[in-house]
Amino acid sequence: MVRINCENSNPGRPVRLDRVKKTAGYTLKRQGIRDGEINIIIVSSQKIRALNRMYLGIDKATDVIAFWHDRRNWHVGDGAGFLGDIVISSDRASRNSRELKTSFGDEILLYVVHGVLHLLGYRDDTPGRRKHMKKTENEIFEKIRRKV
Repeated sequence: MVRINCENSNPGRPVRLDRVKKTAGYTLKRQGIRDGEINIIIVSSQKIRALNRMYLGIDKATDVIAFWHDRRNWHVGDGAGFLGDIVISSDRASRNSRELKTSFGDEILLYVVHGVLHLLGYRDDTPGRRKHMKKTENEIFEKIRRKV
């Protein structure tokens, strides 16, 4: 069984945590994960900037950061254990939804899919990897948008 823990630490921006959980669960299932645990924390731009600076050495806010647990100890489809933490900026989702003319809720769900894929080893640090990750992300996101 997959366990998804969610918390909104940015009360000024309400988020439907039930949709966040469903999206994360669906993404994990689509990727072959049937057992494991993840944490998803919704924060402000100020908080995600501090985390980005502290852990990644980048002094700017971002939309999502994924901190994966040691993947050497689990295999896709096995009892995966703890997979990691996903931190999402709801402030950035709000700003991006206005700029991109999407809904706030869809931006949050897109960040959830993106974060889960990062936890599962997807990377976007080269053009080829970014293209592969974006294709998978879009396929999952389009399906989940109709389900939640």
